[in-house]
Parts: sequence; structure tokens; C-alpha cells
Amino acid sequence: MKLFKFPYLVQQEILHNFEYKNLLLLSFVSKNMNKLIKSSQIARFKSVNFIEYGSGRSDEPLVYIPHKNTRYTILKLTGPFENPARHENDYFTLNISGKIVDVRVCIFHGLVVFSRSWEPVIKSIHNYLLNLFGSSVEYRWTTSTRTDLFEVFIPRLKNLSVLNTSCGENDMKTVDTYLLSSPVIKRIDFFIFCSLDRGFFSRCGYMPTEEPFPPESKLYQAQSIGVTQRELATPAVLRHYQGRQAFIKCERCENQDLIEFINRWKSGEAFRNLEYLEIEILISEVPQNRIFYATGTKYIDVTKRSPTHTLPKIFIDNGDDEPNTDPITSHAYVVRESDGHVASVQIQRDTFSFGVWDKTEEEFLRMVE
Repeated sequence: MKLFKFPYLVQQEILHNFEYKNLLLLSFVSKNMNKLIKSSQIARFKSVNFIEYGSGRSDEPLVYIPHKNTRYTILKLTGPFENPARHENDYFTLNISGKIVDVRVCIFHGLVVFSRSWEPVIKSIHNYLLNLFGSSVEYRWTTSTRTDLFEVFIPRLKNLSVLNTSCGENDMKTVDTYLLSSPVIKRIDFFIFCSLDRGFFSRCGYMPTEEPFPPESKLYQAQSIGVTQRELATPAVLRHYQGRQAFIKCERCENQDLIEFINRWKSGEAFRNLEYLEIEILISEVPQNRIFYATGTKYIDVTKRSPTHTLPKIFIDNGDDEPNTDPITSHAYVVRESDGHVASVQIQRDTFSFGVWDKTEEEFLRMVE
């Protein structure tokens, strides 16, 4: 290939101007080309925040790479040709990490892979991308949102750190079984809604109250979790969560759930790793005075300016321009009995916010102006 006749810096500059989907195609040309791409594009590949496996309109898996506030498709997986002989000039065979598959090149999707069995092919594709881009890239899996038509599909992939899943009632066990036999995932986004057999209104709503995940579920061990649910108790994040940052949207919540959460944190019984919690309640408002009275909340003098709590987000979604959690500027706070550390508590109509400081009450009050 003529590219190898140029000096290395020229090769590097030429490859740097290739789109990711074209670099991927070029990496299959030969082992030497693959090595050249990996060595010359190290800095560029390190700037890739994540690679995401998602779904197209027909629920066919797609592989995305982010670019600014959008995503570029570099690969698509689809079913085989119904009449292969008729389309024999439309595709060629390719070895992807030891898996021989039929592929063709597409302007919009880069590489299109044809297969009847998706999971083994996805694993081969993932292993190839892992070798090409490296383990410093965050790998994300997003399941189809069309739970009324398709079953939840989550393949077992190495280094998967983010799971974004929409889940109906019948899929809960599938998700929990996957989590049970997998390493703890960095971030889980969980959208729960009802099945079709309950009618249109129920399908567009959320699950009824029940305990779909046991206390030991790895759902509650993710460093960061985002849950959209009907009842605050489903899943029971406020009871079992062991991670650092939680973002919850629900239709309603019981006051007692919030009171119990604060009191358990204060006692040191639970939530030892928690840094930040935000609950957005879509229907009802949270009675601030009742919650504060029942939890023995303390107050900073209203004539003074309270410290503002904010932290770097563990997980930043594509298109999210805010790297930090929403600021909590509240005169209300609670103290943990076991170590004297403080958490700011803020209730603003339909939003409950809880931010833990790495400071004792004495150190916290020194920041008050």
C-alpha cells in the first residue's frame, strides 16, 4: 500500500484526517495497517469519551462514537440476505476477532455486518474495538426502548461500564440475572414501564409497587444510578443503594421514605458511600417542614450565606454540558452520628436534594459566611 512509502509523521497526519468509520474499515486491510492505526492514533483514540452500542429504528444494533453533541455510526449489525445468491456481489467476508462474517460498506453506517445470531458477532466486534481503541475508552450498552415489541437484550461484553436499559415487568429478572453474573457496572440508567397487556395508559406509565430486585442486587452497587420509576420504592434505591451518586425520577413518593432515608444516613446504618442524591417527583410536592422536623434537621443562621455543595459527575451523558451535579445551597443540614460528617438537605417543591460533605460539622460551619 502506498501509505507505507511515506514518512511516519505523514502517515500519522493522513490517518488523522480519516473519519472513525473509515479508520475502522482501513484497520481490516492488514495486520501492519492495524498496528499503524493503533500507534499513530493513540492521542486521538484517548480523546474518545465512549463507544456506545445502541439500536436503530428496526432494533438492529448500531455502534456509535460521539462527536461534539451528536453521535456518528461506525458499524451496523443486521440480519442475513433472504436470497444470498442474488446479492453475492453486494457483500464480502471478513474475519472479526476470529468470527467469519458477511459485510458490506455503507455510506451512512460504515461497516454493515450480516448475521443470524447477534450475540457472538457482537462479542467479536466488541473484542476487535477493545483491541483497537483500548480499555481507556468507556463502553456503553443501550437496550431498545421498544419493550412492547422486543425482549431486553444485553450481551456479556468485557469492560462494559455503562448500561442504559428500558425495562418492562417481564424483563426485570433478565436484567437482574445479567447484573448478578457480571462485574459491578459504573453507571446504570434504568427506565421502568408497564407491559402492553395493561392497556395503552398503563403501557405509557410505570410499574406498580413491588420489590423486583433483591437487596444484594448489583443494581444497587453501581457507582452512579439514574432511575425513572412510578413509585419511589420500585426499585428500592433509597433502601438498598450502596453507590455514590443517585438520580431518581418518580411520579410520587411517601414522606416516610424520605424520613427513613435521612435517619438511616444519620445513624450511619446505610449509605456510607453516598455523595449526592437527587429525587424529582413528577406529581406531588415534598412537605419541607414535616421532613425536617421528623429528621432533626439543623439550620444555619438565615442572616448568613450557606456553603454550596456540588461535585463532579461520575457519569456525563453525550450532549450534557454540565460536568458537575446541580448545586445545593441550603441552610438546612444533618449530621451523621458515627463520624460527625455533614450533609446539606434541600427541598424545592418537587425536588429533594441531598449532598454529603467530606467535612465534620465544625469544619462545615467554618465555611459559613
